[in-house]
Amino acid sequence: MSATEQNPMLLPDGQVLGQGGKYVDIAGVRTYYEVHGAGEPLLLLMGGLVTLESLHSLTCGLMPHYRVYLPERRGHGRSGDCPQPHSYPLYAADAAAFMQAMGLERAKVVGWSDGGVLALYLARDRPELVERLALIGAGAHVCGYSEEFYNLAKAATWDNLPPDDKELLATHIPLGPEHLPRLVDTVRDMWLTSPNLLAEDLAAIEAPTLVLLGQYDLVRLDHARDMARALPGGQLAVVPGVTHYGPLERPWLINSILLDFLGARPGLPSPMNQTQG
Repeated sequence: MSATEQNPMLLPDGQVLGQGGKYVDIAGVRTYYEVHGAGEPLLLLMGGLVTLESLHSLTCGLMPHYRVYLPERRGHGRSGDCPQPHSYPLYAADAAAFMQAMGLERAKVVGWSDGGVLALYLARDRPELVERLALIGAGAHVCGYSEEFYNLAKAATWDNLPPDDKELLATHIPLGPEHLPRLVDTVRDMWLTSPNLLAEDLAAIEAPTLVLLGQYDLVRLDHARDMARALPGGQLAVVPGVTHYGPLERPWLINSILLDFLGARPGLPSPMNQTQG
C-alpha cells in the first residue's frame, strides 16, 4: 500500500493537510490556517460547510509553484466563530484581515464555491490585495444558480448533510456539536439570499479573473458568461464532464487550467478560452 493510500491527505512535501497548522486571531475569531509550498503567495479559499481537507487536490497542484495560504473559515473545521450571521462581505473582510496578519500586501487568489464568491467581494472591496483571481463554481448573484442548487440549499440541515462532510465537521469543530446545526442554518440562509453582486460591481474588479465551472455545475452557464463579460479582465473556462465538484473529479485538468491562467503575464493574450458571444 502506498503512502498516499495510507493517508489520502498526504501532500507533496510529506506533510499532511489538516495537521500541524497554526492559529491566528482574525476579528476576534481563533482561525486555523496552514501554509504549503514556496514561491509567490497564493490565497486558496474553501467552499461552505466543509473543512480544509476539501482543498487537498488543489493544494497538491498549486503548492509546487506557489506558497499557498489556506485559512479555515470562521465556524468551519478547526476555527472558532462569533454569534453574528455569516455573510460573504463578512468572509471577505476576514480574508483581508488574514492577508494582513500574514504580511501579504498582494496575492493571487483561488476560491472554490463559497470561497470564490467571497473572493469576488474581496476583489471588489480591496482591489489592492488581489493580483489575479480564479473562481471555481462560484456565481456573482443568487439568481445565477441552477434549480438543483436551490433545492439543495432549501433542504440543507445538519441532519441532511453528506455523511463524509458531517464526519469531518464534527471531528474538528472546537465549539462543540451544538454549534453545527446553527452553522448550517446561517450558511443556508446566506445561500438563499446572496450573493448580490451586479454587473457594475463586477465592472469595478480590476484583477484579471477566470470564471471556471463544470459542464454540470450548480452555476448556470449563461450566468457565468455574463460574469466573464462584465469583468474587465474576465475569461471563461468550462470543464467538460464534471459537476460542481470538478477539483475532486478531474483535479489534474482543473489544476492545469488554473496554472495556465495564474502564470499568464500581464498584457499578453491568454491561451484560455475567451468569453463567447
